Amino acid sequence: MTLSVSVTTPTASTSSARVIDWLGCSMLFAGMFLHCPIVRSDDRGLSSDLVTPEMSDGSPKSGRRVRVASPEYVGTDVYHALYLPQNWEPRGRYPVIVEYTGNKHPVSGSSGEVKDANLGYGISGGRDYIWVSMPYIEQDGKRNATTWWGD
Repeated sequence: MTLSVSVTTPTASTSSARVIDWLGCSMLFAGMFLHCPIVRSDDRGLSSDLVTPEMSDGSPKSGRRVRVASPEYVGTDVYHALYLPQNWEPRGRYPVIVEYTGNKHPVSGSSGEVKDANLGYGISGGRDYIWVSMPYIEQDGKRNATTWWGD
């Protein structure tokens, strides 16, 4: 299966800098400004060899991708996704892939929504890495942004 990726390099934003400072330098940032179309097995007559888990509500656990709202966004529609690898152990140490969903771009298959992110899972194969899909947030702070990074 071929995966096409287009790269966009916007100017640095203060929100990106805060995220980097908060997360620290030991993390792998993947997909920060990438649009990666979701290719389903029925789109091109291909069979899938890796299927991104659907996002669900509930507690994080091995092999499960869950919707999470940070305390400051409880009561809003702002959320991110957390995936713990299939081989996750509570006392283990894992690198973290942080993926930003970027912009809605229908031509490339990008919805810009956290629930549709899949690049981090594709990089990890679902093992050995914790994967976090982060949103851009609308200026009103009430929902995730899907276009123009919240402008």
